[in-house]
This record gives sequence, structure tokens and C-alpha cells, in this order.
Amino acid sequence: MREAQTVPSRTTLNSLLTACIRVGEVDIAAEVVLCWSGKFRDDSKLGFGLSKDVIHEEFHESLRDWRTTIERPCGETFTLVLKGYLEKNRVTDAAKFLGRLCSRENSEHVPCSFVLNGVVDLGLRDEVHTMLQEMASLNAPADSMAYTNLIKAYCKLPQPLKAEAVLRDARQAGHSLDIGSYVPILDAFNLLQDYDCAHRLFRDMKQNDVVPLEPIMNKLLSVFEKEGKPYVMRKLLDTALMEPRLKVDLHDWNRTIQTFSRQKLMFDAKATVKKMRQAGFEPDARTYTFLLGGYILMGSKINEILLLWAEIKERLASSPSTSSTSLKLNEELLNGFLTFFVKYGYFRHALDVIARMEERSYWADKQKLRNMYWHLHRDLYTSKHRSQRRIDMSQERRKEVAAFKAWIGYPT
Repeated sequence: MREAQTVPSRTTLNSLLTACIRVGEVDIAAEVVLCWSGKFRDDSKLGFGLSKDVIHEEFHESLRDWRTTIERPCGETFTLVLKGYLEKNRVTDAAKFLGRLCSRENSEHVPCSFVLNGVVDLGLRDEVHTMLQEMASLNAPADSMAYTNLIKAYCKLPQPLKAEAVLRDARQAGHSLDIGSYVPILDAFNLLQDYDCAHRLFRDMKQNDVVPLEPIMNKLLSVFEKEGKPYVMRKLLDTALMEPRLKVDLHDWNRTIQTFSRQKLMFDAKATVKKMRQAGFEPDARTYTFLLGGYILMGSKINEILLLWAEIKERLASSPSTSSTSLKLNEELLNGFLTFFVKYGYFRHALDVIARMEERSYWADKQKLRNMYWHLHRDLYTSKHRSQRRIDMSQERRKEVAAFKAWIGYPT
């Protein structure tokens, strides 16, 4: 064959390699690929101890002669050899072959990630992971892209814990993987609803100076909020507060308080408000709206709502409206309090709310309030058999009710 100067095609050589592997001669196939790739035969480095018969030597001479004209080996070529080793559980030999193939000394350097992609595509993810560990133990670690590709392959299953193990191996091998390797793991944890692990990985990102962190924090907050996980949201904010690069604003605290309130976890909602204040933020109108909504959902929390209104009034009285830190009431909050006070017959507080709404030209649904009054309070102070003493005692309250009825246009 050599005398006729016949140059085989890549397909022909791949078929030859397949035949070698089928009869158990994986080492010969590996040596052929190394020579074909520009690495001349060197048994001492491979460690395979192949016999040096005449035919073997002549074949190597032919490969060296053909290298200038033959097609270069492709991913399929490398995958054939690696698969052959892995099927025989010869992970160490596979790692040695891969390390030799991807060595920078190679006249035609082949990226390790390119070679391993073919094996990963065969579904041999665990075997590739073991091979990466073996290469690292031989002080010939694969390139960072090989780790990243395996991480993404695990996350597609999804198997985020295995992907996280690959991440740790990459760091031990001296690679600092960027955010692109972390995001698929976070997504996989969220897909499996393993939110505590997602938060743990975020802490890991912070400790390893992965940037940028802020978009990741916002993404996690949105996921936790959507899934109704306020406790993990609060843990995430606690983690973020310890990182100077991260900015936790009032909106982030409010989202957490709202999620607690929706689930009627008002003790934790109030505890979060306390933490928010310790972080330098005062509750705004939205904070109070969420707290009010939570108390209303719980029912029978009249005292808590009255205390909440008292706190709001105290803040309004202690800080000028022109101050940048003053509380700015909004229409939703005042309407919420107005509805509550009318429902439970606190007409003095209702008139107070109405006055504040009129100052700000806020809209109120008087038709709804008229209907509510008719259903709940239409018989209030209408009895003709009340004693004068009782009438005198309730005089102030009667005035409040009359003023409210006049405001909503209720017929007297």
C-alpha cells in the first residue's frame, strides 16, 4: 500500500479503527489516532507497551508519509477510541490517551472539550466525569470548556447535583468558571423546585467572586416569589446584605413581605419589616398595603389593623410632607383602610381616611360603600325605643355615622 502511494480516506481509517476496537485492540487504535493527529509513536508516554513488530512499524511509517495529504481526524475518530476504553472500564488509559491527544506539545493541538463532546453526546456523562477526575489526578486537567459542557449536559437531564460536583472538580483543577456555568445549574434546581439548593449555589457564587451577581439575585427573587417561597427569599436577602457588590433595595424587601402576607404568615412579615428597618429602609405605602392585605386575609385581626393605621398616622405627623423620607400614601392603601373601617363600623377612622383621600384627590367607590353600609349597618341608630341616656352617650358616634352617610349619599 505504501509503495503504490495510495492515501486512504478518513472514512477508511475510521473503519479500520472500528475493526481494531471490536477485536479488543483499543491500544493499537489509540496509537494510530495519535500518530494520525501529529503525535508520533511514543509507547513510554502512552504506557500501553505495544509490541514493535515489522508490520506495526511499517504502518506507522505510512501514516507519517500520508499526514501531508490525508484528511485530519474528526470528532467521530476520537470518540471511537474513548468509547472503546470506557466500555472496557479502562478510564485511566482513556485519560492518558486524551491527555496525550490534547497536549500542547501536539503539533496540531486538539481541544479536550471538542473530543469529549462526542462522548457526552453518547450519554456517557458519568464516564466523562470520571475521566476528567482521572486527568486532573495525572496533572493533565482538561480545559475549562470540557467542564462547562459536561455541566450543561447534566443540567439537561436535569441532574444539578452532579453538575455541581463537576463545578467543584473544575475549581480543584484550577479553573475559574464564569457565570455561564452556574446559570444552568440554578435553572435545573429551580426546575426541580429545590430552592434551598439554588440559594446555596448563589452563596457559593458569592464566595467565589462570580460576576455579575445582581441579575442572578433578581432572577432568583422572581422565581421564589412566583413559587411562594418567602423564607428562601428572606435568606437570599440576608446573603445579599453581606455582599458589598449587591444592592438590596426597598422593592426587594417589599416583594418578600408581600409573599409572606399572601400566605397569611404575618409574624414573619413583621419580622421582615424589622430586618428591613435594620438595613436602613422605612416601610412605604406598598409595605403597608401588603401588611393590611395579609391581616384582612387572616380575618379577626382588627387590633393589628388599628395599630397599623396608628403607626401610619404617627409617621405622617412626625415627618413633614415635603421631606424626602416622609411617607407618601397611595390610593390603594387608603381605599383598603376605608373599606375595612366601614365594614367593621369604625366611622371616625373612615372619616379620617376620607379626609386624606380628598386632600390628594383620590377616587373612592361610593357605590360599593353604600352597598356595604346598607348590608351591614342599615339599622344603626334607627330604633325609636332607645333611651335618651343612650342617645346622649352615642351622640358623637351618631354624628360620625351621619357625616359618613352624607358623604356616600346614603338616604337618611
